[in-house]
Amino acid sequence: MTPDSHLTPEAADELAAVLNHLSGLAVAALRDGKPAQRAELATTLSTLQENFAPSSEVARFIAVVVAWLGGELPTRSVQRGLAPPFRKALRSMIDSVKRAPSAQTDDLVSPHLLAQMVTAVVSAALSSDTATQDKVAIQLVNLEHSLRDQPGGERLRPLIENLRALLGGADPHGLPAVEDGLYGQFWQSAVDLIDHRPKDDADAYQQLLQRLVHNGRFVLRSRDEELIESYLHSLADVRAEAARIGASATVQLVAAIEALLRGEAVDEVEQSLEEPERGAWRAILATRGASTA
Repeated sequence: MTPDSHLTPEAADELAAVLNHLSGLAVAALRDGKPAQRAELATTLSTLQENFAPSSEVARFIAVVVAWLGGELPTRSVQRGLAPPFRKALRSMIDSVKRAPSAQTDDLVSPHLLAQMVTAVVSAALSSDTATQDKVAIQLVNLEHSLRDQPGGERLRPLIENLRALLGGADPHGLPAVEDGLYGQFWQSAVDLIDHRPKDDADAYQQLLQRLVHNGRFVLRSRDEELIESYLHSLADVRAEAARIGASATVQLVAAIEALLRGEAVDEVEQSLEEPERGAWRAILATRGASTA
């Protein structure tokens, strides 16, 4: 599954890893899992959600999936409230859940269990809860021991060893590649989830500005009324969250983008902004000039 093809390459790359991993994980649980398994997955995803800004589209998407795991099938209204790539991902998940499950494979560990394990490791690695980290580490050791003498156990060992190193604080980009096709995909999911979390307040704000520029430029180029309306809805959430925490500069920038998308006069906006918001605003206006040239 990939995000909406209209997104800029940078935004699409950022969203694809999270969408693909969470979608496969949730579909497997919704289609084959028991209530207890769904509840466990919902708890794991809720923990993962805490590593993203509350107003981010990723956090909103995870919240919808968690509610679905709890028995609340996403309504059309809920689907329309998501940004286009997440809406497309959710609809694809709904279609996948309705289809018959695929045949069982000969893998030593089910893909559903592996997905849960990867998510648990990433959540623990990003948290400061040493008790949780120790618990997950023990689970990995036990799994590795249980597979030691089983035929084919060597296939899974590189993934487990990397996950243990990641849990211990290792840089995922410095760890060996997992060559096995299936297990390599799970390892790449872990790396992507680590790469795309907000690292600190300054980094998270820079990511927010980049998303505002990327998405704003795309929406302006598209001139699609439905997409503009959907993005305005997302911007309203960002502005409300910024106002709640007292980020007046962010409120001012987002309000200017909203005015621009509505076709209102914005000639005097730039002089009222300071860096880095002014740079983001100029980047968006440059796209408007290019699209009308």
